[in-house]
Amino acid sequence: MFLNSDKTINEKSLIQMVKKQKWKKLRCALGKIDKEERTILCNILLMGNFLHQLCHEYAPVDIVRTVIELLPNAISSLDSDYRTPLHIAARSRCPANLINVLISAYPSAASVRDIKGRTPLILACDSGSDILGCTVVGPQADVVQALVTAAPEAIYAVDSRGKTALNYAVENLSDEDVLTVLVRATRENQQLKKKTFQVVVFENELRHVPGEIKAEERSFGCDDISLLSR
Repeated sequence: MFLNSDKTINEKSLIQMVKKQKWKKLRCALGKIDKEERTILCNILLMGNFLHQLCHEYAPVDIVRTVIELLPNAISSLDSDYRTPLHIAARSRCPANLINVLISAYPSAASVRDIKGRTPLILACDSGSDILGCTVVGPQADVVQALVTAAPEAIYAVDSRGKTALNYAVENLSDEDVLTVLVRATRENQQLKKKTFQVVVFENELRHVPGEIKAEERSFGCDDISLLSR
């Protein structure tokens, strides 16, 4: 039951609903938070990175909107690794409509770097690392486009491993439409490049992966990256 013995909303129960993805119950519970208990409860949820947890669990967009209204500071809050909810959503492969809600509420999040120097764009393109116990693959082109549009300079961001979003997209054999978005953004935003970054492009021996990348190691430049089709 999502109410405690005093018939007030219990933050632990809310968190359990999120973990178990009981979205119908969660909607009901959020709607029953009255003005008297809202401040205390919301402060507890904010400290517990409640919005981060929602994004990790692929929560419905309407619930995310409701929580942003209840916890306006949550959208810019950082977890222990300096990640915003947008970082979590990007890494958890949340759909573009949810990504856009988060960006609309806090556009600057698209430029924020976590403790390892990763932007939401880098996390969206990297399927090699685990976040909050969940490893997932396959960035979506519309998500990548939304992140690039929100923070064009992020296309040149390099993390603690010296890699860009494009590096990870290439390494993880991302779809051709994802690579196209990244390469186009590189061409269109070269004025944002502060210095030359090194991009290591690994050879792709697979014969049926769209958008094969020519194997080379060279200075980062849009003309240096060849998208090949078979």
